Amino acid sequence: MKVKNLKIVLIILIALFSFAEITNAQSYAAWYNKAQERIDTLRKGDFGIQIVDKNGQPFTGDVSVRMKKHEYPFGIAFDFYEGSANMGNTYSTTSTIQAKTDKEIYKTERWNKILAYAIPVEKGKEYKVTLKFAEIYASAKDARLFDVTVNGQLFLDNYDVFAAAGGKNIAVDTSVTIMVNDTFISIELNASKDNAAIKGIVIDEIGGANIIRINCGGAALTTAEGNYYTTETGYFDPEVNTVASKEQWMQAAMYKYFNYGVSGNSFKWSGIQPQHTAPNYTNFENAVRWTQKVGWDLRAHTLLWGGDDDHSTPGWVRRLPTPQAITDTCKMRVIREVSRYKGIVKEYDVINEPLTNHADSLRNNVGDSILWNCFKWARSADPDAELFINDYNVEYNWGQAKEYRDLILQIKKMGGPVTGVGMQAHFWDCCRPNVDELVKM
Repeated sequence: MKVKNLKIVLIILIALFSFAEITNAQSYAAWYNKAQERIDTLRKGDFGIQIVDKNGQPFTGDVSVRMKKHEYPFGIAFDFYEGSANMGNTYSTTSTIQAKTDKEIYKTERWNKILAYAIPVEKGKEYKVTLKFAEIYASAKDARLFDVTVNGQLFLDNYDVFAAAGGKNIAVDTSVTIMVNDTFISIELNASKDNAAIKGIVIDEIGGANIIRINCGGAALTTAEGNYYTTETGYFDPEVNTVASKEQWMQAAMYKYFNYGVSGNSFKWSGIQPQHTAPNYTNFENAVRWTQKVGWDLRAHTLLWGGDDDHSTPGWVRRLPTPQAITDTCKMRVIREVSRYKGIVKEYDVINEPLTNHADSLRNNVGDSILWNCFKWARSADPDAELFINDYNVEYNWGQAKEYRDLILQIKKMGGPVTGVGMQAHFWDCCRPNVDELVKM
């Protein structure tokens, strides 16, 4: 029987860790150009793809291979917040700060020659951007001077916080209203003398209820006035820095040798909503923004992951009082995320590791119907997205290949629109696959 329209999707997730080399001051372009030399050390030989049918004969039907732009058809799993979380330095004071409100915010600062933030907002809306300053280190005018640009437009020129505030340990805020033509507000501080320093950022939607308060240089906190400030982690945009970071090396290597990405932890439920509070998409949208910039597609991993731990399924979800409450909340999660990224994210791992004795706590608690219903929910939110199931140890003859196949067929029989199958292959240094152990169909 001739097989038609066979679509083979090959995705190898390679995690690049332990970059021990210390970066020196050089341009991002120079660092990128050296990627060829460095990545050559990772090559182990020639790579190729041979496609055969179940009888071992060469397959002559239609085959679609993803990721053919670069040298190898590889994808990579990544997040872009670990490396950027330590951008710049922090300093704090115990001195009393003169401020009308939110005095706590001005006691800690983020400082560096160059500071840059990218804050996700809704395109086409107007926002008031407030930058919160106080000179808590220098004791005179003209000690530090820096420029501030907002969305590429110069906002503050040779700004002197001490002079603007009228002294040390005095809060001074400055605001600008902008119409946003992108999905981010970019804020950059560049020092011309000493270092730039900032205490906080507030992004307030004009005529709307959305407001983001960021504590620069400090942890998340609620002020005495009841205003919640989140930590700045995840809002950094270090690409403007001329000193190449480990993360920039990763980006250079990824862009040169890959052309497809899968989020690592930032899209997981625990990465967006670990507590029963408003979801925070910042870390994931850092990855979205970079992949859009370089023209990559991005698979979001994962909508549901049914393990009995906080990393796979947040504790507040697992502690809901009834199976129906858990099911309803899972439905909310799937539809909310897929609706938010409709047309932006083209692929989703809908359910992760559902096989027996893997992360099967969710299906054990609420029933197997969650396995096909989650695909139906995702399809209702985006009719065009590719919807994947994903699991591990399914490529080995000692693994659960048959169970995996049977489960997928059951989900499809029950109306679950599975359009892709993931084989989770973690090729660590210790664990190269033995081809003799692979399933032979």
